[in-house]
Amino acid sequence: MNLFLQELRKIWQPGVLAALVALGAVYYYIRPAFYIEYFNNGSQEQADFTLALDWVERYGPTIEQPEREEIGRRLAEEEARFADYAEGNTEMASRGITDFDSFEAFNDISYISDAAYQAAKERGDLALEDHVLYSGETNYFTILELRRFLEAWDGEGLPDPEEGSFGKTRRLDELCRERVRAMREDRMGRSVLPPHVEFSTSTYVRYLAVWCVVSAILLLSPTLVRDRLHRMRPAQWASRRGRRILSVQFMAALVSGLLLTLLNIAIYMVPFVSTGVLAFWRCPLHAVLRSYPWFDWTYGQYLLALAGLVLALSLGASGLTAALSQYSGNYVAMLLKAIPLIVLLTVLGVLVTTFAFYFGNYVTRFLAFPGGEILCAALLLAIGLASCVLACRAQRRREL
Repeated sequence: MNLFLQELRKIWQPGVLAALVALGAVYYYIRPAFYIEYFNNGSQEQADFTLALDWVERYGPTIEQPEREEIGRRLAEEEARFADYAEGNTEMASRGITDFDSFEAFNDISYISDAAYQAAKERGDLALEDHVLYSGETNYFTILELRRFLEAWDGEGLPDPEEGSFGKTRRLDELCRERVRAMREDRMGRSVLPPHVEFSTSTYVRYLAVWCVVSAILLLSPTLVRDRLHRMRPAQWASRRGRRILSVQFMAALVSGLLLTLLNIAIYMVPFVSTGVLAFWRCPLHAVLRSYPWFDWTYGQYLLALAGLVLALSLGASGLTAALSQYSGNYVAMLLKAIPLIVLLTVLGVLVTTFAFYFGNYVTRFLAFPGGEILCAALLLAIGLASCVLACRAQRRREL
């Protein structure tokens, strides 16, 4: 145990930790922070998110028929409020806008043609359009999202995906269609989970996975190089116990990779939780609006599965890094191995975590079966652990 703790202290060097903290802060500010600040990217998504938070608090994770009737009455009230606003706005009244539908008809002029758009801009109509939509004085987006939700709830469910849109093989394409038909028959599409939460969560976790892999490689790369630079190998190999130190070092490296990953996840969870998204923990993953998950999970189970993917990727990277570092005689040789490993594993992390457990995941589409990202992450973990085991066995067979 004392030897194990000593190896842990050798890994967790203050200088290396300070560099990781600085690099991690810069990385978070450049990329992941954007997807927290704009978790609900736009007025329409914010309105959808606000409505869903209210529904999950009042009705629970799904919307049933009596609750749908209440939402219908809410829509009528919101439309009446918009009509009152239009009646009291002289600019809207002068253009014949009396309610939400007439404003929508007026709003469509900007999409007719470039000439119509320019003419509307010259008349000042677009200024009114922007004011009504984005000034915050109207409930336009609330009405829009209520209508979209109720239309989807009352509809037949998800449409069949177009041929080849998700499945690049005939087998996977058929699996996609079977999954959609099963979701439609079970009417799981009554969840209040906002559909854009899928994208925001997946993107944020993708950047988390990249950082976990990179930080694990940077932390562990110098581990065994220091021993060779200080000529510790001959002293270690002079005894039977010393010949077995590599297994202790690999164990310390894997434990350090695990602890670092858990620490990264905990740190990234703080701003993520601040968005209020955990209110949807019990909501079915398949939302009313367009969403194509492979598994009948809740949003909470989805988050736990994503955390499992990140852990597997990071531990696999830790094992490979520890196994490769023993073959580096100096820091330059170490960098020549670490940089390609970072590039390879970050690309793999992006492929595995982007739209993980959904039809659009790249690994699933390439392997042509659901859950391909799980197999890929598990394979990396197995390779990392096997590399450590094989390296230990190889050293025991060496002559003094």
